[in-house]
Amino acid sequence: MKFIYGVDVQNDFMNKDGRLYVEGAEEIKPKINAINVFARQLNIRRVFSRDRHFPNDDEFLIFPKHCMDRQYASKNEKGNYGIDLISEAGLGDFDTVQYKVGLNETIQYSKKDIRRFGRLEKDLILEKQDYSVFSNSNAKKVLDRLRTSYDGVVVYGVATNFCVLEATMGLQNLGFQTYLLEDAIAGVPDNFEHIGIEDAINKMVDNGTILTRTEDLTRLF
Repeated sequence: MKFIYGVDVQNDFMNKDGRLYVEGAEEIKPKINAINVFARQLNIRRVFSRDRHFPNDDEFLIFPKHCMDRQYASKNEKGNYGIDLISEAGLGDFDTVQYKVGLNETIQYSKKDIRRFGRLEKDLILEKQDYSVFSNSNAKKVLDRLRTSYDGVVVYGVATNFCVLEATMGLQNLGFQTYLLEDAIAGVPDNFEHIGIEDAINKMVDNGTILTRTEDLTRLF
């Protein structure tokens, strides 16, 4: 069985007026909508990662502030917070796997909680303060728990050469067969001092990820 994993499809990344817009993200919104309509119709398990930042996060040594915790943020002109998922994600009833919950406060879940997250039928959001969702030790435990029910993950989202790369590599290394929807991803331009988009995709493929497209979803499921 497979589940679908949406990487950071948040207002600040996906909208041109967002605080850290990923070039090309607006253009993949119809694909993201199609993915999630498909998933809801077939009752496919959906997991999302979400940046949730606090003013003292190390990531702000590199990037401007984005996806701020609501107590440190204000709504945009459309009445949305940058941290929230875009409407095309079609988020339903959900539960959240947190890690950092304050400036200097983190939480750890019990084994019972981790099992509960793994059994949930509602959508699941894995929060993070870093490129990698695996920096949230609670999220790593939940994903490891999901291996008892799933052997594959279909991945989409942003940014290809940052958080998508980290998520896909980590999921593959955890034992899942990963499938990357190459028409539903967008990346940071190669002039940024980081791995380029094409090199990131090649790295994922070399690690075992299978490239596919949204029109192939019916074949995958």
